[in-house]
Order: sequence, then C-alpha cells, then structure tokens
Amino acid sequence: MSFSRTAELSGWKRFLRLTISLGAGALVLARAASAQPAEAPAEPAPEVITSIRQFWNLTAEEKKQSHAFRIECDITYYDAFWKNLWIQDRNEGAYAAVGNRKFLFKAGQHVVIRGTFEPPNNDLSFANAEVESVAPAALPPVSATGQLQRADLLGNRLVTLECFVVRQVHIDPEHLQLTLSAEGDTVVAYVMIDPGKPLPDFTDTSVRIEGVYVPTTQVSGGRRVSLEMRVSSPDKITTLSWLGNDPRFKLAPTPIESLPKLPRTTLVRVVGKVKAQEPGRYLRIRDDSGQVDLLSGQTRMYAIDEQVEAIGYPGVEGTEWKLDNAIFRSLTSPMPLVKGTPNSALRVAAQVLELSPDEAAAGRPVLFSGVVTWSHPDSPLMYVQDASGGVCVSRGALTEKMRAVGTNVEVKGRTAVGSFSPMVVAIPAQSHPHG
Repeated sequence: MSFSRTAELSGWKRFLRLTISLGAGALVLARAASAQPAEAPAEPAPEVITSIRQFWNLTAEEKKQSHAFRIECDITYYDAFWKNLWIQDRNEGAYAAVGNRKFLFKAGQHVVIRGTFEPPNNDLSFANAEVESVAPAALPPVSATGQLQRADLLGNRLVTLECFVVRQVHIDPEHLQLTLSAEGDTVVAYVMIDPGKPLPDFTDTSVRIEGVYVPTTQVSGGRRVSLEMRVSSPDKITTLSWLGNDPRFKLAPTPIESLPKLPRTTLVRVVGKVKAQEPGRYLRIRDDSGQVDLLSGQTRMYAIDEQVEAIGYPGVEGTEWKLDNAIFRSLTSPMPLVKGTPNSALRVAAQVLELSPDEAAAGRPVLFSGVVTWSHPDSPLMYVQDASGGVCVSRGALTEKMRAVGTNVEVKGRTAVGSFSPMVVAIPAQSHPHG
C-alpha cells in the first residue's frame, strides 16, 4: 500500500510540472504574438459616383484617386466638331470634357453613362466613359425670361429665353453665331447647323430660343458678355415676329413724360428723335414731352434727329427714365412689311456694315439711296451716307464721272470686303436732282 501511494504522488508531481511547463510556453508564445505588429485593415474602395454634385464635392485628397461612376443624365448639348458637351441631372447641369472621344448620343437624349474619373479630377470628364443606355430626355427646360442674371440658378442648365436677334454670322459650315438682345443685355448664342440644309435667317426677329445657359466673361464687339447659349439646332429657335411687321408697333404712342405713371409691366410704344447712341447698350430719343433711353443690344447706327419708334417696358435708373427690353426701328427709313430672303437686296447702309467678311465676300445685292459725303475725280471710291450710316462705294467697272459731294444718289451694286469694313461695288447709280 505505501508503495502504491508513493508512486501515485510521484505521478501527480510529474503531471503538475508538465502542465506548468505547457502553460508557461503558451504564455511566451502569446506574448511573442502580441509583440508582432497588427496588419492594417484594408481601405474601403471609393464610393461609386452617381451625380454631378457628388463629383464636385470630392476633397483634394479624394481627387488624387480614381473613382468609378455611373451617372444618369440628359444630354443638353453635344458638339462633336468643337468637342463640347453639356449634361444635366435632376439637380444641376455641367460641362463635361470628352477628350478625343466621339460619342453617338446627341442633345435631347437621356443616357446612363459609366466609367472612371481619373486624377487630377480638376474637371468633370467623360474621356474614360461608356454609354450604358439611351432614352428620350426627361428634363424640361427652365424659363430664363425675367431672371437672366440668375447664373446661380440657371448656370449650365437647359433654358428657354425670349430675345431679339441683332446679328447673325455663319462662322463655319457647322455653326451660326447669333448676337441677341435680351432684357437690355447682350447674349451670344452658338447654334449647330446641318451644312446640307438651307440656312435660316433670324436677323431682326424676336424669337424664343432653347439652349444651355453658359455664364462667361467673353468680350464681343467691345462689350463684355455675361452669358452665352449653346443651341443644338435651328429647330430650337421659334420665330415670334419680325421687326418690319411686328404687331406690337401698332400700339398707340405714349408720351415720354407719362412713362413714370405707368406700371413697369406695361408694354408701351414711344416715338421720338435720336439724340445719342451707344450701340449694343442704348439709344436715347426725345419727343415734345421728354427724353428716354431705350435699353437694347441692337447695334444698328442711327443718325442724330432720325425719327424712330420703340416698344418696351417703363423703368428708372437713378433719376433717368428708360425703356427696358426695348426694340426699335426707323421711321425715317421704314423697313418693308415683308421680310426678304437671304439673297434679297440690302436696303440701308447699316445692313452692309453689319456683314461679316464671309457674308460681304458673297456679293449680296445692295440697293439704297443716300448722299455723297466724299468723292474725288481721280479716286475710284466715294462714300455715301443714308440715315443708318455711311459706306464706301467703289465705282467698279463704271466709266461715268464720279458724283460730287452733296449729290443724292441711288446705289446699286454688290457687297465686297473692304480694307476696314464691308463695302459696295457699284453697278449703274442714278443721280437725283436736289428738290
């Protein structure tokens, strides 16, 4: 018995020593493991961008990374020739760079587009994008009439605007440039055209135009332009009236002195004589009762004391009365009641001077009457002025004697490019005796 108990105690001691040894080893291993640096957790992948605002909200650090995107938006303007693209989602619009990509979508379509935005991500870019689906556009345009200066509200969005077309220039085979007068400001619109279709003429028309509102600081004709528009087609321009037969000029004339008594929402017609002008900004006229500035982007020059009529809305600037959103026309040299075709004769000198070099070189027909203001027997040139301005006239192949200064003449000829401005190359001009 004593031998068995001694053996049993000896076994328990060996077991105890083994347990302590194993525990100590485990503790050493645990301490060693805890001394090893822990692996850093993997950084989550950047969130997929699904809106224009989400892109613009990226931080400086986030812009240094690539970002996957999947954006649903309307194509409001796409010009593959100039590589210009504007898009609009439910909240805002934006310009998107396209790099060297040529997409098959067009303005008026709703697309789902996906890809990656790559560093430095300074601008929204679809250079690394693919179109997932295409459908008709979903977002209607917003009216800019009455809130033309709200770039914060309308910037890069599709809008409609009622305005007056001051000038039209065919700047290349795919584009028209329109100079517009809207609410007393100058707006420049670029219109995409189909070279294979007849070119419309919007000059001197009141229109409703649909396009993208693009804030800018460009200068056109010496004037700062705060707004441009991008228009996808001439079909987006609706003619409301033409200056020569605009029914609003049938309103009874309102004496200028009575303008302060009228609501500013009342359309009025005034008649007076020209006293001053800053083309593209205002024309100052005076009647027997007072004087008013007609605020307009129209650029046609008028002679001092030339009789004009205007329509617009009464307003005040400081102590001076004005006519807002005005359009005006001459009563001294009335316009025809029917608008001519692009190839019809130009009937006043100002129409010649307003031509672009390309338009002047096209040899537009000219027929107007005026007074010779400069000529010389040995010079092939003379200057003729009517109520709208003065223009250089070349005798061309004519052999008859040059008209003397002060002579009333009828100028018949074709436009041409002059040294400093458009000119007229004459074909027979007839002299009118002084009355």
